[in-house]
Amino acid sequence: MNPMIKMVLTLAVISAGAAAALSAANRLTADKIKAAAEAKAARAVLKIFPDCTAPVKSEAKSPTGEAVVVYRCPQERLCFSFSSASDKSISRPYSGVIRAMIGVDGKGEILGMRIIAQTETPGLGNKIVEDKFLGQFKGKSEKSNWKVKKDDPTGAIDGLSGATISSRAVTSLVGAALKFYRAQLAGNGGSASAGPGDASPAGCGDAPAAAPGAAAPAGCGDAPAAGPVRDNRRPVVNPERFKDRRAGFSDARRILKQEEARRRVKARSVEAERNGRPVKPQAPAPEGGQ
Repeated sequence: MNPMIKMVLTLAVISAGAAAALSAANRLTADKIKAAAEAKAARAVLKIFPDCTAPVKSEAKSPTGEAVVVYRCPQERLCFSFSSASDKSISRPYSGVIRAMIGVDGKGEILGMRIIAQTETPGLGNKIVEDKFLGQFKGKSEKSNWKVKKDDPTGAIDGLSGATISSRAVTSLVGAALKFYRAQLAGNGGSASAGPGDASPAGCGDAPAAAPGAAAPAGCGDAPAAGPVRDNRRPVVNPERFKDRRAGFSDARRILKQEEARRRVKARSVEAERNGRPVKPQAPAPEGGQ
């Protein structure tokens, strides 16, 4: 066989084998990677709202079509994930993609936020995860001047020294996220509002008024309507539709508890070996993570 052909065939076989191995590894680890990301998001929600132990989880679409995961909590609060790739208007990070979990109240005011994904420069840009930097965002709203003070002295955020690009990216991300919240998530619970073609019940709006003493049609004004209503004829969201998503959140909490139990066992073993004591075997944590 021609040496050149032999070399090409050998390289082709090696490349095909490597591609198959990478594909198999990706399939095997995809679920674990997804579970780890969901667990990290769950931890972020609990750090922002410690009392929100069973949020209602849903999804929306960002301006770029990226999935925005929404966690609805009591008292009209919610957390939602937003990344530097969610809107084309966001300043680009120094490296990769930055993803934040942002907690707001019913008025769109930030109650807390966490960075749940970033690949910024260690020791410089990665300081965006620190509370000292993130604390500046608390209490601010869409009306704030979402610029770093290095770019605009009246800006809302003090940038990190030596990491202006990363600071600018997070600041721009939060400003765009609050615009998205107002447009897609505020007021109507994230559901699409009624369009121009939606019909109103007879006797509502511009229809002739009912005679004095006659009952108004169901669903108009303050008149009682058949079934639960919200904001004049808008049905209340049925929580049953989110039951499977709440179950997914519970699975993430169970994984967290199991990981914490394994870390405690390992820490006890290391301490016992360091002190020369025999290591007592520990019973494995139950599947329920209790």
